[in-house]
Amino acid sequence: MKQSVNFLIAVWLVLLVGVVPGVYAEQPSDSTSVVIYEPIGGLVYGMGRIAAFKQLGVKPALGEIGMSGMTGAYYQVADFTSLGVSLTLISYSETAPQEVDAISVVAPSTLKTQRGIHIGSSEADVIAAYKAEYSKDDSEAGARVVVGNIYAGALYFSIEHGKVVEISVASGQELN
Repeated sequence: MKQSVNFLIAVWLVLLVGVVPGVYAEQPSDSTSVVIYEPIGGLVYGMGRIAAFKQLGVKPALGEIGMSGMTGAYYQVADFTSLGVSLTLISYSETAPQEVDAISVVAPSTLKTQRGIHIGSSEADVIAAYKAEYSKDDSEAGARVVVGNIYAGALYFSIEHGKVVEISVASGQELN
């Protein structure tokens, strides 16, 4: 009986709000844009604000809520300075729950991508780890490695002196 009630609740969620439990956002079929859903230390593009804050375990400095003139979406920056993490949160109405729309990681962060890349990894390690999704045309040797599709969403690795100094993940309109 309990299993059928759980199943009915899951079906109700899907029908009512288009949400599949455990899935943060609709993931594209384009293999180069799927990388934006790769976790960085447990943080995932599209995850809810409460889950992201709980994952990081400290209270952030919150910026003002603004509205994008281009998309009409509401956004807010949450800085976890002591952890080297900044999140851009987004919602599509003033009262809707916020979700993570962009992630930026810098020193002193110890967070790693699912493929083991972290602040201090070499540029060569990034390219080797993401060989299939590496965008050579959008990357700049010694400055930036782009993984994925800059129009659909990508991981961005800022490089200085051959080492990763920033990892960012965002949908196509965010960091271009």
